[in-house]
Amino acid sequence: MKTRSNRILAVSVVGLVLVISSAGLGHGQQQPDPNSPRFLAVTALTEFIQSTGEEPIHQFIAEKMSPSVTAEVSESDLADMLRAVRSDFSGATFQGAMPEGPFTVVLMFQPSDPHGFSRLTFEIEAEPPHRFIFIDY
Repeated sequence: MKTRSNRILAVSVVGLVLVISSAGLGHGQQQPDPNSPRFLAVTALTEFIQSTGEEPIHQFIAEKMSPSVTAEVSESDLADMLRAVRSDFSGATFQGAMPEGPFTVVLMFQPSDPHGFSRLTFEIEAEPPHRFIFIDY
């Protein structure tokens, strides 16, 4: 009897969540602001991943990487890291982004290779112009 009650409760809770979602009452989540620093960073990084050639790498370093990073890491090492990011996520399908903090985001991908990477985390500066200070996967 107790197991049956637990199942009924579980089904009721799931049903309630579905009803709230379909009624729009669970709309605590807002659409992302296309002008927010995180959204702009997601756009910049996903566009970079789809780029080809050397120029986008050097442009990304010059325009999108924080001076605190470029002061510590050589341009050559940053270029190698960005080439690896682009290569490892090339062909992957962007699935979405999850904020992990005010300036940190996890990008989710469906890899083209079953053994490929599916998550890419980045952090941007708190102050404008909100350049990248961390990219990892």
